[in-house]
Amino acid sequence: MGNKFNGRPMQTKGEYLALVRTRPWGFSTSMSLGLPAEWVREAWDLPEVQGEVIPGGILRDVSKTGSLCQRGDYLSWLSETLSAAQVVRLYLDIRAACATREEEFRPEFLAAFAQHADAIPPPLSRGEVAEILGLTAEEAEAYWREVDTPRTLQLGPGIESDEDIPF
Repeated sequence: MGNKFNGRPMQTKGEYLALVRTRPWGFSTSMSLGLPAEWVREAWDLPEVQGEVIPGGILRDVSKTGSLCQRGDYLSWLSETLSAAQVVRLYLDIRAACATREEEFRPEFLAAFAQHADAIPPPLSRGEVAEILGLTAEEAEAYWREVDTPRTLQLGPGIESDEDIPF
């Protein structure tokens, strides 16, 4: 095959998996290597990828922004390469870590992984999210009221905007 992973040559699936284990953050470079989907699926399931790349990448981005924050071509490649079970597990991992952000990331996730959309479970109800958060009924009501209240962004003294953060 003659491919290089993070600049290191590899010829076999074993070499590829060994390189991913030592450099899990380089997993996304697999996209440009034209590797067999079987290799990539196996690499995706490695504890190093699941324990480093997923929590430090996608989960972190969703928790901060409510968005997957990944390039479209990367998400398309993942959708084409990962199995339905792996995509569902990714969704459930994101939801478990970011239950309060599901309303925000779900549409983007379903669009990015459209070929697996039928396998994605329905969204959590607000009651289920409140239960996950350990909120009482009164706390849940106050929480969702706050979430549903439109905000005006203070850009500076006397400057207001209802637009997204301008950057």
